[in-house]
Amino acid sequence: MKIIHLTDQQLEQFIMEPSACNDTIVRHLQHCPRCQNEADSYRVFFRELSHQKEESFDFDLSTLVLTQLKREQPVRASGSVTFTLCILLLIGVGVPLLYFSVISIVNPNRTGTIFPWLITCSVFLILMGFGLDNYRIYQKRLLQLP
Repeated sequence: MKIIHLTDQQLEQFIMEPSACNDTIVRHLQHCPRCQNEADSYRVFFRELSHQKEESFDFDLSTLVLTQLKREQPVRASGSVTFTLCILLLIGVGVPLLYFSVISIVNPNRTGTIFPWLITCSVFLILMGFGLDNYRIYQKRLLQLP
């Protein structure tokens, strides 16, 4: 038989509001020494926490944090990502086209195999265009964050 112990939330609920707990939690705590130890630890923790005095600052912490957040400007992504994507696009389209232009010159009868590659390159080109567009939209939205 596998013993399932109480979760932290169930233990906290038992310590904070014992009347709100269901009977299975109470029964489990009566018979499980591990959960009893954890419940005792929670009791000590909450008791000590309630005895601590509340911290008070002589300055407004929220304004300090907000001014620092306003001063920080979002980091702009460099053009290296766009440049890299453009290079990949040129390689992905240029190399197959160069390859098939050489094949069509050497053996003009094999030009029928160029069409699947042209379709593949065209789809790749369209997908790269969509990717660049989505990346630019992402950058604009990132800069508009407060």
